[in-house]
Amino acid sequence: MPDHKANLQWLDLSHNYLEKLDYDFADFVHLRTLYLHCNFLYDLNDFTQLSNHANLKTFMIHGNPLT
Repeated sequence: MPDHKANLQWLDLSHNYLEKLDYDFADFVHLRTLYLHCNFLYDLNDFTQLSNHANLKTFMIHGNPLT
């Protein structure tokens, strides 16, 4: 069975009451757009794993305590 996570390019997790970004986004090697706005994310360290995503071009985090 093919791994569809590797092909994912756009992910919208906004408005999900997320308090931590504790998922390993390494599975999404082609991720280009990530929406995390309007959650409850407050720790900048949760985002360090995303620095390895060279394809990530659009990243929205407004509406979180962090911002």
